[in-house]
Amino acid sequence: MRVLKKWLSTGLLIATWLFMFQFITAITDWTFAPWGSIDIIYIPESVSGWELMLNHFFDVGMGQYIFSIPVIIYSIMTWWRSERYHQNKAFILAINNIMLIMGLFVAGSVGYSLNGLIFPPIDIPPERYVETIGYHTTVVHLITWIIVYACWIVLQRQIVKDQRKSKQYTDKYDAKLNASRQRLSDDASDHFLVSIDKQASQLQQLS
Repeated sequence: MRVLKKWLSTGLLIATWLFMFQFITAITDWTFAPWGSIDIIYIPESVSGWELMLNHFFDVGMGQYIFSIPVIIYSIMTWWRSERYHQNKAFILAINNIMLIMGLFVAGSVGYSLNGLIFPPIDIPPERYVETIGYHTTVVHLITWIIVYACWIVLQRQIVKDQRKSKQYTDKYDAKLNASRQRLSDDASDHFLVSIDKQASQLQQLS
């Protein structure tokens, strides 16, 4: 039963890694490539070259993985450290990953609402909507996501910290237990030797 529980929790953790990778990659592409789904002929001429390069980097380049890959690697490293301490923390790490996904979703919703307050909608025809798109609308999302990522990292570090404390406590307990056993063994040996000496003395007196 214990082995089955470990395999199920590890499977859940792996599933969260796969979903996290897809989800974080998707929201990074959606947020930091604002013209990713727009044909280049419809992009206004006022958009500068560096903005187009950055859009391309996050749309089809490695930029879309700039958050997802480090997050997955860090989570795997945390799980690996937990295995080193022989602590089955896969389920707790999986729950923490699910909290990260929910936090990013909530942060994205909050960022969208704050963007609407900072940059109120302009009453323009639908065909000119592309003119309102730009990197000025991604700043709030970036700030809220950094806060969520920071909270997730703190929780990950706390899990490892608790594991280290648990391992240190276990080592101290084992050391005390071994010392107690050694003292009992020494006392038993001394008692046995004293008994033999007494019996030898009694035999000598009888002879």
